[in-house]
Amino acid sequence: MGSEQEAEDAVQEIFLKAYKSITKYKPSVSFNAWLYKIAYHHCLNVIHRRQLSQKLGRLWKGQIFAESAEQEYLRGTFSEPLRRALVDLTVEDRSLLILYAFHDKSYAEISEITGKTSEAVRKKITRIRIKLKEAMNKWKEEEQWETSLIQSKS
Repeated sequence: MGSEQEAEDAVQEIFLKAYKSITKYKPSVSFNAWLYKIAYHHCLNVIHRRQLSQKLGRLWKGQIFAESAEQEYLRGTFSEPLRRALVDLTVEDRSLLILYAFHDKSYAEISEITGKTSEAVRKKITRIRIKLKEAMNKWKEEEQWETSLIQSKS
């Protein structure tokens, strides 16, 4: 099954979950944040199941799995230092960063989606950004060192 079909299936599953739990929706929370929360947790569960399946598959059968849609997207969208830094983040950290940076969600909205306080979200995103910057700088330094080593041997 292709990643486009998987995405369509995921969207259907998310809307089905939302439909089944519509009675739990409280108007004190924005509908958008409520729906994002369902999607956020659904996607985290899918990613965790996929990672577990891949780890178990490699242990038991030595299987090599194709790149996930997320990995494919990261490879094609970002510079190598940023892509490597993003891949090294945990799924949860990457999800918070995506909500903040790519979906333009405020700390309050992310707080509603994740169930964390706004202050905890703000601190976590600040730490993630620092971690990304350090990882990117480290990767650039390693690449410069490797390039200079190769050039000096020529």
